[in-house]
Amino acid sequence: MQFANQALAIDEAAIKSGGLGKGLYPLLFDRRSKIELPMGRAPEAEADATRALGLLQPNTQPGEFSSIIGQVHVDLGLAQQAQGKLTEAAAEFRSGAEHLQKTLGADHPEARRAVQLSQTQALPQQP
Repeated sequence: MQFANQALAIDEAAIKSGGLGKGLYPLLFDRRSKIELPMGRAPEAEADATRALGLLQPNTQPGEFSSIIGQVHVDLGLAQQAQGKLTEAAAEFRSGAEHLQKTLGADHPEARRAVQLSQTQALPQQP
């Protein structure tokens, strides 16, 4: 976790000084989200994935798809699922599946995983 935080700090400093790194910034938030989730830090993972999406989406035109955005949607859905936010998670999984299928193809393992997550999450939840 320390290295993920350092990477973000270094990239932020590079951006502020006018250097390169702006394109990497959202990816670093997503990577940190992937680290936080198995550590039991789902709210932090959700916040970082949300931040990554917020940085990526303004650069995407309507109707344009991205495998990176698709993966971040899946990561956000996983963080929401871990917190019991099942309706929100299902929506993120669907968005992720759409992006991944359109960019990587329906047979790609990540696209299939997103579809499976969206279908599983769409099932009625048992009390």
